[in-house]
Amino acid sequence: MCTPISLDLTFMTKEKFKSLTALILKVALSASLILWLIQSGKINFTILSKILDVQFFLVGLSLIGISLILGTERWRQFLKIQDCELPRGLALKLTLVGLFFNYVMPGGVGGDLVKGYYITKFSHTKRTGTVMTIILDRLIGLLAILLISLGAMLLNFNRVMSEPKLKIILILVTSLTLALLGFWLLIFSRRLYNWSYIPRIIQKLPKSHLLMKIYHSLGSYSELKNVFFSTLMISTLAQLFVLAFYIYAGYHMGFQASIPTYLLAVPISFVVQAIPISPGGIGVGQAATFFLFNILEPDSGLAGASTTTAHQFIGFIFGLLGAIFYIILSHHIKTKAMKEIPS
Repeated sequence: MCTPISLDLTFMTKEKFKSLTALILKVALSASLILWLIQSGKINFTILSKILDVQFFLVGLSLIGISLILGTERWRQFLKIQDCELPRGLALKLTLVGLFFNYVMPGGVGGDLVKGYYITKFSHTKRTGTVMTIILDRLIGLLAILLISLGAMLLNFNRVMSEPKLKIILILVTSLTLALLGFWLLIFSRRLYNWSYIPRIIQKLPKSHLLMKIYHSLGSYSELKNVFFSTLMISTLAQLFVLAFYIYAGYHMGFQASIPTYLLAVPISFVVQAIPISPGGIGVGQAATFFLFNILEPDSGLAGASTTTAHQFIGFIFGLLGAIFYIILSHHIKTKAMKEIPS
């Protein structure tokens, strides 16, 4: 007689169920967007095949590679504040590992979690301090993107004001920029940091315990204003290399979209892709650039979607390199742990 098999589902907690559901929805959204883009002709594989040549690979890998190196140096500046002198080589490896997990873990923040884990393994930095460096690194990068986008809009102010959709985007970009500048003002201003109402507001928010830890850790950054300006300059330079890649990729594939269109549309699409709703921004990035390019230059949407795909393709190549480093680093940590076990 067969004994019925009972499944123990007690491991599926409410939080795990929510995470699994969110993951499935994000993958489904990304896949649906890609399918729609292909079926509607917004992704043209004949055009995309033009990026499969040696010249494009060399230029593309160089531009995106320089951007990643600059982004790594930006992160190291924040780690130094936490007395973590991470070697450049190791920091770059962790950046590439994070990039790999951004592609394979839906949400775009999986790579940050992995980077944070390895920092605690390779240094004595506390968990909260590690989280803070990653948050600040993300925010200074976002601020650089917003400032480039805002600058491009102001240079094309008449064009922006003549298009209702662009006016809405201008308002949103300006609002986000001011909000981020307000955050940095909170770090720099002791009077604002010590304002008693801020902790009260935080305590009413979800995850208030973690948020309060992060808020208190902000105090260690108050006297390091030079880090803000140096990291902002590094971020801006890194984004300009990415923009140069988009422009090069567009012309390489035969598109005639103007440089102002790239300067306006691409940074805004980065902001959209930063929202954790798909792995590596796949699908969302193509839809955003297609929409924005078409607003700025009618019938140029294909250029936006195609150059975004090219960018993600080159990024994924670096991500594969990160996967190799992940295997090596994981082996190193396991070997170290085995040696520390008393015999």
